[in-house]
Amino acid sequence: MITKPVATFDCYRTLVDFDLNRAVLPIVKDGLYLVGVDHEEFLDNLRVMRFQGVANPDQRYTDIVKQTLSTCMLLHGVPFKDEDPNS
Repeated sequence: MITKPVATFDCYRTLVDFDLNRAVLPIVKDGLYLVGVDHEEFLDNLRVMRFQGVANPDQRYTDIVKQTLSTCMLLHGVPFKDEDPNS
């Protein structure tokens, strides 16, 4: 059996430091306020979901952010529209 060397690295938070809070809060802040959701709790849940999302192979980061944002909004009862993430 011939094996080929493979090199991998973690580019999220290593090469790319995406400030999720600053990007997401303006999108969801009004919706969170309307349904009475604490934004710190929302952002904590979103960070966990995003971390789990990047564990899956071969996904565009914008797709991961959009999916985790829509899932977290659904979890907290905040309406999600496809145009929200603007990714």
